[in-house]
Amino acid sequence: MNAAAENFPFCTIEPNESFCALPDERYDYLCNVWTPPSKYPSNLHVMDIAGLVKGAAEGAGLGNAFLSHIQSVDGIFHVVRAFESEEVVHVEDSVDPVRDLETIQNELCKKDLSFLDAAEAKEAKDAKCTPGYKLSLVFTETVTKCRALLTENKPIRYGDWSGPEVEIINAKLPLLTTKPVVYLVNLSMEDFIRKKNKWLAKIAAWVQAHGAGQVIPFSVEFESKVWA
Repeated sequence: MNAAAENFPFCTIEPNESFCALPDERYDYLCNVWTPPSKYPSNLHVMDIAGLVKGAAEGAGLGNAFLSHIQSVDGIFHVVRAFESEEVVHVEDSVDPVRDLETIQNELCKKDLSFLDAAEAKEAKDAKCTPGYKLSLVFTETVTKCRALLTENKPIRYGDWSGPEVEIINAKLPLLTTKPVVYLVNLSMEDFIRKKNKWLAKIAAWVQAHGAGQVIPFSVEFESKVWA
C-alpha cells in the first residue's frame, strides 16, 4: 500500500486499499495434493480512511463520506494514537486516546441512531402502503432495544441478542456498531520496546467497558525503521 501520510488533518480523502494474502496450511496442503492450474488464496481487503472528528455524524470533516466507507466493511481496525510528538499534529491539539475513543464511538452511535430512524420510517411506510403487511413485534422490540443502547453511547455488539433479533438487525438495520473492532494502539518506538505506556491500562479499561474487543499495541515509528 502506497498511502499518503502528511502532517495535517484529512490528508486521506478517498480510502487507501490493500490486499493481504492470508497464510493457511490447509490451503497449501490442498494445492500440493491437487496441483490446480490456478491458485486463489484468501485475502484480507484493508481500507484505510481518515479519522473521524466531533460532529462527523452530522457531516463535519467529510464525516458522511467517511462513515459510508465504514458501512461497507465487515470489521474495523481502530487506530488510536498514544504517543507525544511535536512533529505530528493532532486535530484536538493534544494527545488523549481515551477521549478519541469516546469521540469515535459517540459519532458511530449517533449515525446508527439516524439509521434506526430511517429503518423505522421505511417499515412504517411499507406497513401503510402494502396490503396485508404488518409491523413485526420483533422488529419494534429490536429497534427499541437498539435505541436504548445507542442513546447510552453503547455499541449494538454490546447487547445480548436472540436469534430473531439478530435476523432483524442483519436484514433491516445496517448499523455501524454491529461490526467487530480491533483496537490498534500506536506507541512511540521507546514505549513499544520497553513495553510500557501510560495510556495502555486506561485504553484497555475503556474497551472492556464499551463492548470489548482486542487491543494490540504497535509502533509505526518502530516498524518504519525496521522496514526502511
